[in-house]
Amino acid sequence: MAELTVEEFAQAVKGNTWGNQLDKKITNIVTDSRNVRQGSLFIAIRGENFDGHRFIKQALDAGAVAALSEETPDASTWSVIQVKSCIEAMANLGRFCLALHPVKIVAVTGSVGKTSCKEMIASVLSEKFHVLKTEGNLNTETGLPITLYRLEKEHQVVVLEMGMQGLGEITHLTKIAPPDYAAITNILGVHLERLGSMEAIAQAKAELFQGLNPGGIAFFRHDEPWKDFLVQQVQGEYYTYGFSDQSDFSASDVKSQGLEGSEFVLRIFQQLQLNAKIPLPGKHMVENACLAAAIGHFLGLSTEQIVSGLANTQPMKQRSSLLRAPGDRIILNDCYNSSPVSMRASLEVVNDIREDRFVVAVLADMKELGTSEVSEHQLVGEMLATSQYNGLITKGILASQIGKTFCQKPDQNVLYKHCETNQEIADYLIETVPPRSLILIKGSRSMALDDLADRLLQRWGEHHE
Repeated sequence: MAELTVEEFAQAVKGNTWGNQLDKKITNIVTDSRNVRQGSLFIAIRGENFDGHRFIKQALDAGAVAALSEETPDASTWSVIQVKSCIEAMANLGRFCLALHPVKIVAVTGSVGKTSCKEMIASVLSEKFHVLKTEGNLNTETGLPITLYRLEKEHQVVVLEMGMQGLGEITHLTKIAPPDYAAITNILGVHLERLGSMEAIAQAKAELFQGLNPGGIAFFRHDEPWKDFLVQQVQGEYYTYGFSDQSDFSASDVKSQGLEGSEFVLRIFQQLQLNAKIPLPGKHMVENACLAAAIGHFLGLSTEQIVSGLANTQPMKQRSSLLRAPGDRIILNDCYNSSPVSMRASLEVVNDIREDRFVVAVLADMKELGTSEVSEHQLVGEMLATSQYNGLITKGILASQIGKTFCQKPDQNVLYKHCETNQEIADYLIETVPPRSLILIKGSRSMALDDLADRLLQRWGEHHE
Protein backbone atom coordinates (compact mmCIF):
# COMPACT_ATOMS: atom_id res chain seq x y z
CA MET A 1 0.00 0.00 0.00
CA ALA A 2 1.01 3.62 -0.13
CA GLU A 3 3.35 4.02 2.83
CA LEU A 4 1.81 5.89 5.75
CA THR A 5 3.52 8.64 7.65
CA VAL A 6 3.90 8.23 11.40
CA GLU A 7 0.97 10.61 11.90
CA GLU A 8 -1.24 8.75 9.42
CA PHE A 9 -0.29 5.42 10.97
CA ALA A 10 -1.26 6.74 14.39
CA GLN A 11 -4.67 7.70 13.05
CA ALA A 12 -5.11 4.26 11.49
CA VAL A 13 -4.37 2.45 14.78
CA LYS A 14 -6.20 5.05 16.91
CA GLY A 15 -3.10 6.07 18.85
CA ASN A 16 -1.49 9.26 20.15
CA THR A 17 1.79 10.59 18.79
CA TRP A 18 4.89 11.83 20.61
CA GLY A 19 8.07 13.23 19.08
CA ASN A 20 9.24 15.18 16.06
CA GLN A 21 9.36 12.76 13.08
CA LEU A 22 5.64 12.52 12.45
CA ASP A 23 6.00 13.18 8.71
CA LYS A 24 8.41 10.27 8.18
CA LYS A 25 7.15 7.38 6.04
CA ILE A 26 6.83 3.90 7.55
CA THR A 27 8.19 1.50 4.94
CA ASN A 28 8.15 -1.69 7.00
CA ILE A 29 7.04 -3.02 10.38
CA VAL A 30 9.10 -5.21 12.73
CA THR A 31 8.64 -6.81 16.15
CA ASP A 32 12.33 -7.59 16.70
CA SER A 33 14.66 -4.64 17.26
CA ARG A 34 17.47 -6.61 15.60
CA ASN A 35 15.56 -6.44 12.31
CA VAL A 36 15.16 -2.66 12.29
CA ARG A 37 16.26 -0.81 9.18
CA GLN A 38 15.66 2.70 7.88
CA GLY A 39 11.93 3.39 7.71
CA SER A 40 10.93 0.71 10.22
CA LEU A 41 8.15 0.97 12.75
CA PHE A 42 9.06 -1.09 15.82
CA ILE A 43 6.19 -2.75 17.70
CA ALA A 44 6.89 -3.13 21.41
CA ILE A 45 5.21 -6.48 22.08
CA ARG A 46 5.02 -7.95 25.57
CA GLY A 47 5.82 -11.66 25.21
CA GLU A 48 6.35 -14.61 27.50
CA ASN A 49 10.11 -14.10 27.62
CA PHE A 50 10.73 -10.52 26.49
CA ASP A 51 9.09 -7.13 26.77
CA GLY A 52 9.60 -5.12 23.60
CA HIS A 53 9.31 -1.88 25.52
CA ARG A 54 12.78 -2.55 26.90
CA PHE A 55 14.15 -2.38 23.33
CA ILE A 56 12.48 0.80 22.08
CA LYS A 57 15.60 2.93 22.47
CA GLN A 58 17.70 0.31 20.71
CA ALA A 59 15.23 0.19 17.82
CA LEU A 60 15.07 3.98 17.44
CA ASP A 61 18.84 4.29 17.65
CA ALA A 62 19.09 1.67 14.88
CA GLY A 63 17.00 3.81 12.51
CA ALA A 64 13.35 3.10 13.27
CA VAL A 65 11.21 6.13 12.47
CA ALA A 66 8.84 5.36 15.35
CA ALA A 67 7.79 2.80 17.92
CA LEU A 68 4.33 1.52 18.75
CA SER A 69 4.17 1.48 22.54
CA GLU A 70 1.77 0.94 25.42
CA GLU A 71 3.95 3.14 27.66
CA THR A 72 4.47 6.88 27.75
CA PRO A 73 7.88 7.68 26.18
CA ASP A 74 10.59 9.10 28.42
CA ALA A 75 12.36 11.07 25.70
CA SER A 76 10.55 13.84 23.84
CA THR A 77 12.84 13.57 20.80
CA TRP A 78 11.63 10.04 20.03
CA SER A 79 8.72 9.36 17.70
CA VAL A 80 6.31 7.10 19.54
CA ILE A 81 2.73 6.08 18.82
CA GLN A 82 1.16 5.38 22.18
CA VAL A 83 -1.79 2.97 22.33
CA LYS A 84 -3.63 1.13 25.05
CA SER A 85 -2.87 -2.24 23.43
CA CYS A 86 -0.35 -2.94 20.68
CA ILE A 87 -2.30 -6.07 19.72
CA GLU A 88 -5.55 -4.18 19.27
CA ALA A 89 -3.71 -1.36 17.49
CA MET A 90 -2.36 -3.85 14.96
CA ALA A 91 -5.87 -5.25 14.51
CA ASN A 92 -7.04 -1.72 13.71
CA LEU A 93 -4.23 -1.42 11.18
CA GLY A 94 -5.27 -4.65 9.46
CA ARG A 95 -8.88 -3.53 9.17
CA PHE A 96 -7.73 -0.11 7.89
CA CYS A 97 -5.65 -1.73 5.14
CA LEU A 98 -8.50 -3.98 4.03
CA ALA A 99 -10.89 -1.03 3.95
CA LEU A 100 -8.51 0.74 1.57
CA HIS A 101 -7.94 -2.36 -0.56
CA PRO A 102 -10.94 -4.71 -0.60
CA VAL A 103 -9.76 -8.16 -1.68
CA LYS A 104 -10.95 -11.74 -1.58
CA ILE A 105 -9.51 -13.41 1.52
CA VAL A 106 -8.33 -17.02 1.61
CA ALA A 107 -7.35 -18.28 5.06
CA VAL A 108 -5.58 -21.51 5.97
CA THR A 109 -4.93 -23.07 9.35
CA GLY A 110 -4.16 -26.57 10.62
CA SER A 111 -1.86 -28.51 12.89
CA VAL A 112 0.61 -29.25 10.09
CA GLY A 113 0.86 -28.41 6.41
CA LYS A 114 -0.70 -24.95 6.47
CA THR A 115 2.36 -23.21 5.04
CA SER A 116 2.77 -25.70 2.19
CA CYS A 117 -0.95 -25.37 1.42
CA LYS A 118 -0.73 -21.58 1.54
CA GLU A 119 2.15 -21.61 -0.93
CA MET A 120 0.36 -23.97 -3.30
CA ILE A 121 -2.90 -22.01 -3.13
CA ALA A 122 -1.05 -18.76 -3.84
CA SER A 123 0.76 -20.38 -6.77
CA VAL A 124 -2.51 -21.58 -8.30
CA LEU A 125 -4.38 -18.30 -7.78
CA SER A 126 -1.46 -16.33 -9.23
CA GLU A 127 -2.33 -17.83 -12.61
CA LYS A 128 -5.34 -15.47 -12.69
CA PHE A 129 -5.00 -12.87 -9.94
CA HIS A 130 -2.53 -10.52 -8.34
CA VAL A 131 -1.99 -12.32 -5.06
CA LEU A 132 -0.52 -11.23 -1.73
CA LYS A 133 0.43 -14.03 0.66
CA THR A 134 1.76 -14.47 4.16
CA GLU A 135 5.55 -14.51 4.20
CA GLY A 136 7.65 -16.40 6.73
CA ASN A 137 5.96 -16.84 10.09
CA LEU A 138 3.74 -13.73 9.91
CA ASN A 139 0.64 -15.73 10.84
CA THR A 140 -0.01 -14.22 14.28
CA GLU A 141 -2.00 -11.36 15.75
CA THR A 142 0.89 -9.02 14.90
CA GLY A 143 2.15 -10.83 11.80
CA LEU A 144 -1.16 -10.86 9.94
CA PRO A 145 -1.60 -7.06 10.03
CA ILE A 146 2.03 -6.69 8.94
CA THR A 147 1.12 -8.76 5.87
CA LEU A 148 -1.93 -6.63 5.18
CA TYR A 149 0.22 -3.47 5.36
CA ARG A 150 1.83 -4.76 2.15
CA LEU A 151 -1.45 -4.59 0.21
CA GLU A 152 -1.26 -2.60 -3.00
CA LYS A 153 -4.09 -1.40 -5.24
CA GLU A 154 -3.38 -4.12 -7.82
CA HIS A 155 -3.88 -6.97 -5.36
CA GLN A 156 -7.09 -8.95 -5.87
CA VAL A 157 -6.64 -11.87 -3.45
CA VAL A 158 -4.74 -12.30 -0.20
CA VAL A 159 -3.83 -15.78 1.03
CA LEU A 160 -3.35 -15.72 4.79
CA GLU A 161 -1.90 -18.37 7.03
CA MET A 162 -3.52 -18.21 10.46
CA GLY A 163 -1.63 -19.75 13.37
CA MET A 164 -2.65 -20.28 16.95
CA GLN A 165 -1.36 -21.47 20.28
CA GLY A 166 -4.56 -21.12 22.24
CA LEU A 167 -8.30 -20.63 22.13
CA GLY A 168 -9.56 -17.32 20.78
CA GLU A 169 -6.49 -16.48 18.71
CA ILE A 170 -7.95 -17.48 15.34
CA THR A 171 -11.19 -15.72 16.25
CA HIS A 172 -9.13 -12.57 16.78
CA LEU A 173 -7.51 -12.99 13.35
CA THR A 174 -10.82 -13.57 11.56
CA LYS A 175 -12.19 -10.39 13.11
CA ILE A 176 -9.35 -8.56 11.39
CA ALA A 177 -9.66 -10.40 8.08
CA PRO A 178 -12.90 -12.41 7.76
CA PRO A 179 -12.17 -15.09 5.15
CA ASP A 180 -14.25 -15.73 2.03
CA TYR A 181 -12.59 -19.13 1.68
CA ALA A 182 -11.28 -21.01 4.72
CA ALA A 183 -9.39 -24.31 4.94
CA ILE A 184 -8.36 -26.48 7.87
CA THR A 185 -5.61 -28.86 6.79
CA ASN A 186 -5.89 -31.22 9.78
CA ILE A 187 -6.46 -31.43 13.53
CA LEU A 188 -3.62 -33.18 15.36
CA GLY A 189 -2.00 -33.24 18.78
CA VAL A 190 0.28 -30.28 18.06
CA HIS A 191 0.01 -27.76 20.95
CA LEU A 192 -1.49 -30.52 23.09
CA GLU A 193 0.74 -29.41 25.94
CA ARG A 194 -0.73 -25.91 25.75
CA LEU A 195 -4.39 -26.69 25.10
CA GLY A 196 -4.70 -29.86 27.16
CA SER A 197 -7.00 -31.93 24.94
CA MET A 198 -7.76 -32.78 21.33
CA GLU A 199 -11.22 -31.31 21.81
CA ALA A 200 -9.69 -27.94 22.68
CA ILE A 201 -7.40 -28.10 19.65
CA ALA A 202 -10.36 -28.90 17.38
CA GLN A 203 -12.34 -26.04 18.89
CA ALA A 204 -9.44 -23.61 18.38
CA LYS A 205 -9.02 -24.60 14.73
CA ALA A 206 -12.77 -24.49 14.08
CA GLU A 207 -12.79 -20.80 14.98
CA LEU A 208 -11.66 -20.27 11.37
CA PHE A 209 -14.97 -21.60 10.03
CA GLN A 210 -16.95 -19.68 12.61
CA GLY A 211 -15.27 -16.49 11.38
CA LEU A 212 -16.19 -16.94 7.71
CA ASN A 213 -17.78 -14.06 5.87
CA PRO A 214 -21.49 -14.58 5.09
CA GLY A 215 -21.54 -16.75 1.99
CA GLY A 216 -18.01 -17.98 2.66
CA ILE A 217 -16.93 -21.51 1.79
CA ALA A 218 -15.12 -24.01 4.04
CA PHE A 219 -12.73 -26.81 3.01
CA PHE A 220 -11.34 -29.77 4.95
CA ARG A 221 -10.02 -33.28 4.34
CA HIS A 222 -12.61 -35.94 3.65
CA ASP A 223 -10.71 -38.35 5.92
CA GLU A 224 -10.33 -35.86 8.77
CA PRO A 225 -11.22 -37.68 12.05
CA TRP A 226 -12.86 -34.47 13.29
CA LYS A 227 -14.92 -34.11 10.10
CA ASP A 228 -18.35 -34.38 11.78
CA PHE A 229 -17.36 -31.74 14.32
CA LEU A 230 -16.16 -29.39 11.58
CA VAL A 231 -19.37 -29.80 9.60
CA GLN A 232 -21.26 -28.51 12.63
CA GLN A 233 -19.11 -25.36 12.69
CA VAL A 234 -19.94 -24.28 9.14
CA GLN A 235 -22.98 -22.12 8.53
CA GLY A 236 -22.81 -22.30 4.75
CA GLU A 237 -21.18 -24.38 2.04
CA TYR A 238 -18.33 -26.81 2.63
CA TYR A 239 -16.34 -29.15 0.40
CA THR A 240 -13.89 -31.95 1.04
CA TYR A 241 -10.61 -32.94 -0.55
CA GLY A 242 -8.13 -35.80 -0.29
CA PHE A 243 -7.43 -39.30 -1.55
CA SER A 244 -10.89 -40.71 -0.89
CA ASP A 245 -12.91 -41.09 -4.09
CA GLN A 246 -15.82 -39.64 -2.13
CA SER A 247 -13.98 -36.32 -1.82
CA ASP A 248 -15.26 -33.40 -3.85
CA PHE A 249 -11.67 -32.82 -5.00
CA SER A 250 -9.59 -35.99 -5.03
CA ALA A 251 -6.30 -37.41 -6.23
CA SER A 252 -5.65 -40.92 -7.51
CA ASP A 253 -3.03 -42.82 -9.50
CA VAL A 254 -0.24 -41.02 -7.66
CA LYS A 255 3.16 -41.72 -9.18
CA SER A 256 6.28 -40.57 -7.41
CA GLN A 257 8.86 -38.94 -9.66
CA GLY A 258 11.49 -38.99 -6.92
CA LEU A 259 13.26 -35.67 -6.60
CA GLU A 260 11.05 -34.23 -9.33
CA GLY A 261 7.83 -34.52 -7.29
CA SER A 262 4.66 -36.44 -8.15
CA GLU A 263 2.21 -36.97 -10.98
CA PHE A 264 -1.42 -37.80 -10.31
CA VAL A 265 -4.98 -37.68 -11.60
CA LEU A 266 -6.99 -34.81 -10.12
CA ARG A 267 -10.75 -35.32 -10.01
CA ILE A 268 -13.20 -32.46 -9.54
CA PHE A 269 -16.60 -33.50 -8.20
CA GLN A 270 -15.92 -37.09 -9.31
CA GLN A 271 -16.48 -36.02 -12.91
CA LEU A 272 -13.76 -33.90 -14.46
CA GLN A 273 -10.33 -35.62 -14.55
CA LEU A 274 -7.08 -33.72 -14.99
CA ASN A 275 -3.52 -34.99 -15.33
CA ALA A 276 -1.54 -32.91 -12.84
CA LYS A 277 1.93 -32.76 -11.35
CA ILE A 278 3.69 -30.93 -8.55
CA PRO A 279 7.46 -30.39 -8.19
CA LEU A 280 7.40 -31.24 -4.46
CA PRO A 281 8.13 -34.81 -3.35
CA GLY A 282 5.82 -36.62 -0.94
CA LYS A 283 2.30 -37.99 -1.17
CA HIS A 284 1.10 -35.52 1.46
CA MET A 285 1.91 -32.72 -0.98
CA VAL A 286 -0.53 -34.26 -3.45
CA GLU A 287 -3.31 -33.94 -0.89
CA ASN A 288 -2.36 -30.28 -0.45
CA ALA A 289 -2.65 -29.88 -4.21
CA CYS A 290 -6.27 -31.06 -4.04
CA LEU A 291 -7.05 -28.22 -1.63
CA ALA A 292 -5.32 -25.65 -3.84
CA ALA A 293 -7.27 -26.91 -6.84
CA ALA A 294 -10.54 -26.68 -4.91
CA ILE A 295 -10.00 -23.05 -3.98
CA GLY A 296 -8.84 -22.24 -7.49
CA HIS A 297 -12.00 -23.82 -8.88
CA PHE A 298 -14.30 -21.70 -6.70
CA LEU A 299 -12.38 -18.56 -7.59
CA GLY A 300 -13.10 -19.21 -11.25
CA LEU A 301 -9.79 -20.52 -12.57
CA SER A 302 -9.80 -22.69 -15.67
CA THR A 303 -8.56 -26.26 -15.48
CA GLU A 304 -5.48 -25.20 -17.45
CA GLN A 305 -4.72 -22.46 -14.92
CA ILE A 306 -5.13 -24.88 -11.99
CA VAL A 307 -2.78 -27.45 -13.52
CA SER A 308 -0.22 -24.76 -14.40
CA GLY A 309 -0.35 -23.24 -10.93
CA LEU A 310 0.26 -26.60 -9.28
CA ALA A 311 3.20 -27.31 -11.57
CA ASN A 312 4.74 -23.92 -10.79
CA THR A 313 4.65 -24.26 -6.98
CA GLN A 314 8.02 -23.50 -5.43
CA PRO A 315 9.34 -25.09 -2.21
CA MET A 316 9.91 -22.84 0.78
CA LYS A 317 13.25 -22.57 2.49
CA GLN A 318 13.57 -25.02 5.42
CA ARG A 319 10.28 -26.71 4.49
CA SER A 320 10.99 -29.87 2.50
CA SER A 321 13.45 -27.95 0.35
CA LEU A 322 16.04 -29.97 -1.56
CA LEU A 323 19.62 -28.69 -1.61
CA ARG A 324 22.42 -30.19 -3.66
CA ALA A 325 26.03 -30.36 -2.53
CA PRO A 326 29.20 -31.63 -4.27
CA GLY A 327 29.68 -35.36 -4.40
CA ASP A 328 26.08 -35.90 -5.54
CA ARG A 329 24.91 -35.27 -1.98
CA ILE A 330 21.36 -34.10 -1.31
CA ILE A 331 20.03 -32.36 1.80
CA LEU A 332 16.29 -32.53 2.49
CA ASN A 333 16.00 -29.48 4.73
CA ASP A 334 12.73 -29.62 6.70
CA CYS A 335 13.87 -28.00 9.94
CA TYR A 336 11.27 -25.25 10.26
CA ASN A 337 9.04 -27.30 12.54
CA SER A 338 8.16 -30.85 13.48
CA SER A 339 5.32 -33.04 14.74
CA PRO A 340 4.74 -36.80 14.67
CA VAL A 341 2.70 -36.56 11.46
CA SER A 342 5.12 -34.27 9.64
CA MET A 343 8.05 -36.36 10.89
CA ARG A 344 6.55 -39.51 9.40
CA ALA A 345 5.79 -37.65 6.18
CA SER A 346 9.42 -36.52 5.89
CA LEU A 347 10.70 -40.04 6.52
CA GLU A 348 8.37 -41.33 3.79
CA VAL A 349 9.60 -38.65 1.37
CA VAL A 350 13.14 -39.88 1.96
CA ASN A 351 12.06 -43.40 1.00
CA ASP A 352 10.51 -42.01 -2.21
CA ILE A 353 13.61 -40.13 -3.35
CA ARG A 354 16.52 -42.11 -1.89
CA GLU A 355 17.25 -44.44 -4.84
CA ASP A 356 20.51 -46.19 -3.86
CA ARG A 357 21.88 -43.37 -1.72
CA PHE A 358 23.51 -43.55 1.71
CA VAL A 359 20.80 -42.07 3.96
CA VAL A 360 21.24 -40.27 7.29
CA ALA A 361 18.54 -38.60 9.38
CA VAL A 362 19.37 -35.64 11.62
CA LEU A 363 16.43 -35.41 14.02
CA ALA A 364 15.77 -33.03 16.92
CA ASP A 365 13.02 -32.85 19.53
CA MET A 366 9.35 -32.59 18.60
CA LYS A 367 7.81 -30.13 21.05
CA GLU A 368 4.43 -29.52 22.72
CA LEU A 369 3.24 -33.15 22.65
CA GLY A 370 2.17 -33.26 26.27
CA THR A 371 2.18 -36.62 28.04
CA SER A 372 2.82 -38.52 24.79
CA GLU A 373 6.13 -36.79 24.06
CA VAL A 374 8.35 -39.76 25.01
CA SER A 375 6.22 -42.42 23.29
CA GLU A 376 5.96 -40.39 20.08
CA HIS A 377 9.75 -40.13 19.86
CA GLN A 378 10.07 -43.85 20.52
CA LEU A 379 7.65 -44.55 17.66
CA VAL A 380 9.90 -42.56 15.31
CA GLY A 381 12.83 -44.66 16.48
CA GLU A 382 10.88 -47.84 15.74
CA MET A 383 10.07 -46.58 12.28
CA LEU A 384 13.74 -45.89 11.63
CA ALA A 385 14.81 -49.24 13.07
CA THR A 386 12.70 -51.08 10.51
CA SER A 387 13.82 -48.89 7.61
CA GLN A 388 16.87 -48.74 5.41
CA TYR A 389 18.47 -45.71 7.08
CA ASN A 390 22.24 -45.95 7.27
CA GLY A 391 22.65 -43.51 10.11
CA LEU A 392 20.98 -41.26 12.66
CA ILE A 393 22.09 -38.15 14.50
CA THR A 394 19.92 -36.72 17.29
CA LYS A 395 19.83 -33.40 19.10
CA GLY A 396 17.81 -32.81 22.25
CA ILE A 397 16.74 -34.86 25.26
CA LEU A 398 13.55 -36.13 23.65
CA ALA A 399 15.25 -36.97 20.36
CA SER A 400 17.67 -39.16 22.29
CA GLN A 401 14.68 -41.49 22.77
CA ILE A 402 14.64 -41.90 18.99
CA GLY A 403 18.28 -42.88 19.15
CA LYS A 404 17.80 -45.42 21.94
CA THR A 405 15.06 -47.19 20.00
CA PHE A 406 16.94 -46.97 16.71
CA CYS A 407 20.02 -48.57 18.27
CA GLN A 408 18.02 -51.72 18.98
CA LYS A 409 18.29 -52.38 15.25
CA PRO A 410 20.36 -55.56 14.78
CA ASP A 411 22.37 -54.14 11.86
CA GLN A 412 25.76 -53.26 13.35
CA ASN A 413 26.77 -51.18 10.32
CA VAL A 414 24.44 -48.30 11.07
CA LEU A 415 25.82 -45.05 12.46
CA TYR A 416 24.41 -43.25 15.49
CA LYS A 417 25.57 -40.20 17.39
CA HIS A 418 23.89 -37.82 19.81
CA CYS A 419 25.13 -34.23 19.47
CA GLU A 420 24.69 -31.06 21.51
CA THR A 421 25.37 -28.41 18.85
CA ASN A 422 24.92 -27.85 15.13
CA GLN A 423 28.68 -27.51 14.75
CA GLU A 424 29.17 -30.94 16.31
CA ILE A 425 26.56 -32.38 13.92
CA ALA A 426 28.20 -30.74 10.91
CA ASP A 427 31.66 -31.99 11.86
CA TYR A 428 30.39 -35.54 12.26
CA LEU A 429 28.52 -35.48 8.94
CA ILE A 430 31.53 -34.10 7.07
CA GLU A 431 33.64 -36.92 8.49
CA THR A 432 31.22 -39.79 7.92
CA VAL A 433 28.85 -39.09 5.03
CA PRO A 434 30.15 -40.43 1.72
CA PRO A 435 29.40 -39.12 -1.78
CA ARG A 436 25.96 -39.94 -3.21
CA SER A 437 24.20 -39.53 0.09
CA LEU A 438 20.89 -38.11 1.30
CA ILE A 439 20.59 -36.19 4.58
CA LEU A 440 17.26 -35.37 6.22
CA ILE A 441 17.23 -32.47 8.70
CA LYS A 442 14.05 -32.35 10.81
CA GLY A 443 13.09 -30.92 14.22
CA SER A 444 10.94 -28.38 16.01
CA ARG A 445 11.82 -24.77 15.39
CA SER A 446 12.99 -24.18 18.96
CA MET A 447 15.72 -26.78 18.41
CA ALA A 448 17.46 -24.28 16.09
CA LEU A 449 18.63 -26.55 13.29
CA ASP A 450 18.23 -23.59 10.92
CA ASP A 451 21.87 -23.04 10.04
CA LEU A 452 22.93 -26.69 9.78
CA ALA A 453 22.28 -27.01 6.04
CA ASP A 454 24.26 -23.81 5.38
CA ARG A 455 27.14 -25.12 7.47
CA LEU A 456 27.22 -28.31 5.39
CA LEU A 457 26.89 -26.50 2.08
CA GLN A 458 29.71 -24.15 3.05
CA ARG A 459 31.96 -27.06 3.84
CA TRP A 460 31.06 -29.06 0.75
CA GLY A 461 30.79 -26.03 -1.55
CA GLU A 462 27.37 -24.49 -1.94
CA HIS A 463 25.05 -25.31 -4.86
CA HIS A 464 21.26 -25.07 -4.39
CA GLU A 465 18.93 -27.11 -6.49
